[in-house]
Amino acid sequence: MDFNDLTKKIKRAYINIGELSTPNFERKIKWAPNALNISFGSTDDLTDETKILNAVGAIADMKDCIKRKMSSMDLSPKLAEDEINNNLSLQLITDLDNQQKHIYPLTNEERSHRSPQYRNVHSYVKFTFGSGADSGIAFDLVGQTVNPVGNTVVKAEVEAEITDKDGNFIVTLDTMINDAIAIWDNFFVLHNIK
Repeated sequence: MDFNDLTKKIKRAYINIGELSTPNFERKIKWAPNALNISFGSTDDLTDETKILNAVGAIADMKDCIKRKMSSMDLSPKLAEDEINNNLSLQLITDLDNQQKHIYPLTNEERSHRSPQYRNVHSYVKFTFGSGADSGIAFDLVGQTVNPVGNTVVKAEVEAEITDKDGNFIVTLDTMINDAIAIWDNFFVLHNIK
């Protein structure tokens, strides 16, 4: 396994981000007299938290590999540090990853100067119904499952809010991750990093 390969590091980041939205979730029906209980997604906070830490950590871990790649292209690695320092989403990701590795609050200087924290970590199920008449959800009371029908897409999503140390909202996890990926993608194009 090559930990210095930037392409593999980026692919690993996308795999970890993909785990935040997955079609693999438990869909169980519990039928009782006068009650229909449907269970979707994770009921385990630790699993959701681990998925978040893995995704954020994978993005943060790209920094050193990017800097090494830039050095091999005779570009200043400081450009990568500047990109992080100039973008809130990358600052937050760096701070959150460092907190997970070292402890909260950080004793070294933070990039964001906000002491970011994860709040309201939860999983939910997202239903996207297609335009066809056959789209929907099928309830199998005998097999005790719920299944998408037709063009319906069902995914378990993990979400969280990023707040400052006082609990003031900064950004959603999803927005922070999407912004960070877009920033690095633009950075790669700008500096012709492949």
